[in-house]
Amino acid sequence: FDPCIENDPMAPYVEDDFELNCDVCIGYQELACFDRACPTQFRAYNCCYENNGCDGDCPACASELSAIQTCLMSADCSTELLACFP
Repeated sequence: FDPCIENDPMAPYVEDDFELNCDVCIGYQELACFDRACPTQFRAYNCCYENNGCDGDCPACASELSAIQTCLMSADCSTELLACFP
């Protein structure tokens, strides 16, 4: 997606200092897919992240992140991601 995002000619949607562009849309839709396809793993990672006071990468939650990645190998996120490209 990176080349697509970098060359996105569409102007971002801006409201009250919040900018919604292609990159932000994909990020939100990925999170929606994680929550739908791997809810247990996603919530375990979020709890670990918050409990360890992480900001950015979080080595303390490597096993939880690995569990999400394993789960997502069999997940289909196309419905969520296609929502960014009406």
